[in-house]
Amino acid sequence: MINKFNYISAGTGRYIDIPLALHKLYKMGFRRLGLSGGGAINGAFLRQGLIDEISFVISPIAIGGRNTPSIFDCESLKTLDDVTKLDLINMKQVGKGAVWLYYKVRK
Repeated sequence: MINKFNYISAGTGRYIDIPLALHKLYKMGFRRLGLSGGGAINGAFLRQGLIDEISFVISPIAIGGRNTPSIFDCESLKTLDDVTKLDLINMKQVGKGAVWLYYKVRK
């Protein structure tokens, strides 16, 4: 059961102890977690190997820039051996020109 304030505490300040947070959520009965955060939290979960599935909606717009956040803002890779490989499960067009892509993370 979630406490009366609907949050958990795991870490201090700007640091999130992801394994501790996941442990607490598991003890509370959660078995699936959907990430819809920004690039920093997404990147932290990605680099720790904690993402099983990725669902993207690609809109027909282009945004660029050196300081523009990305889906996964995290440490730069040292080698291509460290990339997260994905297997496409499904794709379909949605709306006016957008595409929904659903991937399984290859372990």
